[in-house]
Amino acid sequence: YLVMQAEVDALGIKQTFEQEIEAVKRADDPETEFNERFDSWIDHWEDKFAEVHGRSVPTDQRDEIVRLLVDELRSRAGVE
Repeated sequence: YLVMQAEVDALGIKQTFEQEIEAVKRADDPETEFNERFDSWIDHWEDKFAEVHGRSVPTDQRDEIVRLLVDELRSRAGVE
């Protein structure tokens, strides 16, 4: 939950995510639209969570964090 608040619901970017999600919902092909709109965010998170305080994060833990974020965005956009 804290990761969601910090990354998806953070002030300043929450509105951006909401706009992107609405665009996905309106798209003829929501899956493709989701990928186009969020691939760069996913890449950002994979890089961001690769290391914390100078220490490498195990790949499985990093993948889990990113998966939680992506699953939350997909759920909000209605893309399952």
